[in-house]
Amino acid sequence: MERDKELTKKRDEQLRELIRATQELKQAQLEATAASQESKKGFFARLFGK
Repeated sequence: MERDKELTKKRDEQLRELIRATQELKQAQLEATAASQESKKGFFARLFGK
């Protein structure tokens, strides 16, 4: 019984770490996409902030 609780606790912690890593990766991808979209703007759009 105690062993099952330990295994469940370890599994839950691994799942939390995996979810955190996935969220961080997704956030980094979104930031990279936003940065690339910003760099695609033309000179005047960047100059006037549109």
